Amino acid sequence: IYTAEIIYHLFDSFTKRVADVKAKKKEEARKKALWPCVFKIVDERCVFNKKDPYILGIDVLEGTLRLGTPVVIPDAKWTGDAKTQNPAGEVLEFGQVMSIEKDKKPIESATRLSGSVAIRIEQKRNMKEYTFGRHWTHESMFVTRLNRESIDLLKEHFRDDVPKEDWKLVVKIKKLLAIP
Repeated sequence: IYTAEIIYHLFDSFTKRVADVKAKKKEEARKKALWPCVFKIVDERCVFNKKDPYILGIDVLEGTLRLGTPVVIPDAKWTGDAKTQNPAGEVLEFGQVMSIEKDKKPIESATRLSGSVAIRIEQKRNMKEYTFGRHWTHESMFVTRLNRESIDLLKEHFRDDVPKEDWKLVVKIKKLLAIP
């Protein structure tokens, strides 16, 4: 129950409460939301650790790579166009981005404008371990493991924070990973 002598104070306290509730929900959603990203390894010499934890030198092609992002390798060729993108038949559940470094300094996220960065990807327990050269190569494309829940969280809480190009990338990844 809100009380105030002046109606404007009542309105201000109500709008402050609504803003606080939205900010709290947005902060909770930030932990579950996955930002779309596509990246590739710079070249064969940039695979520094070929087994878990994988340490790779990468270039972000599209989107934003953030800490905690689950990463997959689809077997379909990345076309970069939602209309011509074929769905992947098999998807290698590769792991989760645990650290991102630029010039030996840790950073929270990387975009295409960041240039080349180093990342460490760790697998969860009981995940199948993939070997460099057998299951994946330096030419493999890595994609954020989006799901319906994450896309809905982005729409609901981060609609204004996600650039238009990233929304187009969400559509491309949806088609690639056959997300309904």
